[in-house]
Amino acid sequence: MAHVVSREASRLSAWPEGFGPMEAQMRTAELKRLLAMTRRLTPSQREELMAQLSEDVARNEVGTVIQGKLARHPGCPKCGGQHTVRNGQASGLQRYKCRGCGISFNALSGTPLARLRHRDKWFGQAQAMDEGLSVRKSAARMAVHRTTAFRWRHRFLV
Repeated sequence: MAHVVSREASRLSAWPEGFGPMEAQMRTAELKRLLAMTRRLTPSQREELMAQLSEDVARNEVGTVIQGKLARHPGCPKCGGQHTVRNGQASGLQRYKCRGCGISFNALSGTPLARLRHRDKWFGQAQAMDEGLSVRKSAARMAVHRTTAFRWRHRFLV
């Protein structure tokens, strides 16, 4: 017999996160189911899950640092204007729009870190640099190409 989802459960799962009083109960139940399912994982699946979780934690840490930088100085990187408004999100970063010159920017705009990819691996790269690893060794540790590690090294040093 196929698994049947109750109408109440499907209605609650359709709610957006943070919406309504039932959200905390729903998340607790989902967490319990998830934890129960982790006991059935194979060792390789556990390894994959741990890698994904550590990437998510690193991405959140980097995002917090970046957004904290902009919270201290929300000025426009082009004209220096202080009259900015929030303007959506892109790639997990809050976008802003300058009312003075009309450009759209985020916390990385106008910095050496602008347009760099793999934000979740930046802390690992910084740690590898702190340890004095070569470009090739740090690239192998971070699972990126050596030219990416080289670019990051030089952008971080600016």
